[in-house]
Amino acid sequence: MYFVEDCTYTQVRDNTTELYNLQMQCDSGQYNSLATLFLQSPESTVKDLMHSPIDKFSWKSLLTFFIIYYFMSVWTYGLAVASGLFMPSLLTGAAYGRLIGVLLHYATPMTFSEPGVYALIGAASFLGGVTRMTISLTVIIMEATRNITFGLPIMMTLVTARFVGNYFNEGLYDEHINLKQVPMLPWDPPVKSFRLTAGNIKSTPVKCFKAIESVEVVVQMLKRTTHNGFPVVTQVPVEPDAKHFGQFMGLITREQLILLLIKRAYYNAQTMEQCGDIAVDDFRDMYPRYPSIEDIDIPEEHMRMKIDLRQFINLSPYTCNESVSFARLFNLFRSMGLRHLVIVNENNKAVGMVTRKDLAKFRKWRKQGSSGVQQLGLVDGESDNDDFDCCRSDLTS
Repeated sequence: MYFVEDCTYTQVRDNTTELYNLQMQCDSGQYNSLATLFLQSPESTVKDLMHSPIDKFSWKSLLTFFIIYYFMSVWTYGLAVASGLFMPSLLTGAAYGRLIGVLLHYATPMTFSEPGVYALIGAASFLGGVTRMTISLTVIIMEATRNITFGLPIMMTLVTARFVGNYFNEGLYDEHINLKQVPMLPWDPPVKSFRLTAGNIKSTPVKCFKAIESVEVVVQMLKRTTHNGFPVVTQVPVEPDAKHFGQFMGLITREQLILLLIKRAYYNAQTMEQCGDIAVDDFRDMYPRYPSIEDIDIPEEHMRMKIDLRQFINLSPYTCNESVSFARLFNLFRSMGLRHLVIVNENNKAVGMVTRKDLAKFRKWRKQGSSGVQQLGLVDGESDNDDFDCCRSDLTS
């Protein structure tokens, strides 16, 4: 703003002086157009870019504002601060579009539309490239401008921005989800994952409990693992390389086990005396803030007591055979909002577990007309970007 001397005389239109013009280092009766772009509110800047006359902002101010604001938007988006990309994309696109409109007016003697129209189309193109939305963004922009005349060019701009962006990569928000390794499932399973089955992605060995388990085993299991669901089986095998883990009876969650320990819903195996009591209202009162297992103080003499899990387990959880396809498993998680799923064999014996992270780590990649399936390190905290040879495929445009 101090190095780009872009001073313009303040004009009077309809007996009113233009508002929100900042003088900065300019002389009396003049204003600095670059300072006006930067220092007024974003809403006023967008309004100026789309509705001001052609001579209010020079191409030097628009180019400087576009470059600086673009790199500031890229830099601040990755910071852990409360910020967004909607208004920065709108401002950057509007400045870029108006710059094109101003250059066309001064470069050729042909008659073009007002620069504000180019600012509107430029804002739509930047927003479409970032969000990859078409119909909803068209409605938003039309409602913001209160002008249905530009509905068709805005729609064509957004569709073009979406197709051009999808040719190179996913949308910015989708890419950020992949970078943060958030286990968020897309709408549809990867199209190249047809060869995967539940047996290929299941986690094994399974951390199981017997129907009647000791308090010590439950406490140690909760401390050693971070799993949220535990299958309850008839008998837990002692072999470390066992292929199955007993007849599946039901499923119990970590929160239920923690509440059972808090309420001391266990008994003395010798005297059959119940140590504590628990009711259904206790589960409702504790939800959704359950304490950690480290916050629970259990006396040493209670470690040898037993917990009967049969009256607390979910007897009819969702289960799948290990031969179920990846697509069917994906649709089950997506439609039912599941967090974990027990994988059983033909004899209804637990052989593995599939969680939302196990599905979310398989992502479709797209780059310059090619696509495939890659496995992300969501479960172990490490990223594995090796592509599956059986799933990789080149797409021709």
